[in-house]
Amino acid sequence: MNSKYQTYPPGVQKQIGLFLQHEDGKGMVERYLAIIDSADYLERSPTYDSRRGMKKNDQRPITNN
Repeated sequence: MNSKYQTYPPGVQKQIGLFLQHEDGKGMVERYLAIIDSADYLERSPTYDSRRGMKKNDQRPITNN
């Protein structure tokens, strides 16, 4: 798997690996990452702290690409 995906949690890495086995895997990964990185998805996540704009227990700010 590409090293740029190793910053994601193991469950996300596993899903990315499954997508990459598909013929249109790279496109599927791009769409999947766009969804999980979207503000709407993050705000509904139980690990998102909306006051800090960060995931709970994480020091890195969340960026929307």
